[in-house]
Amino acid sequence: MSKIIFLDIDGVICTMGGFIHPDYNHPSKCWHSFHKPAIEQLNRITDKTGAQIVISSTWRNSHALKELQAFFKQAGTTGDIIDRTPNPETAPGDYEPLRGLEVNLWLAANKQVDTYVIIDDDNDFTDEQKKILLVKTTAIDGLTAKAADQAIQILGEF
Repeated sequence: MSKIIFLDIDGVICTMGGFIHPDYNHPSKCWHSFHKPAIEQLNRITDKTGAQIVISSTWRNSHALKELQAFFKQAGTTGDIIDRTPNPETAPGDYEPLRGLEVNLWLAANKQVDTYVIIDDDNDFTDEQKKILLVKTTAIDGLTAKAADQAIQILGEF
């Protein structure tokens, strides 16, 4: 495991500009809300780089890893969903770039990672992550070809 994509879902794969299924909150049908063009771009990234996917989305709090894997498989994802980031405990009033902390905790427990990219529509990351490793999407467009190109450049092709 040398290349990792830390993947948010809402605003990346599920977009305001995409198809929202009426059963969005029904666990067995969540994959219907995935925006097909975003899935195609995710597939392009994993196919060109060999990167594996770690879910950093809040979806990881309400869905088991096997459920998330099934949603992505049903949506046509070709890459492997291998894990979810942890949920760190923070003291009330403490400000941490929470998603960045979650990514760093996962990386600390998984030392065999050579390179990674974060694909998210939020900015809740460390300054270093934002400057070099974050591919920022918008809630309307999600993962576009331009964003996928940026992720491929960060990860490097096979």
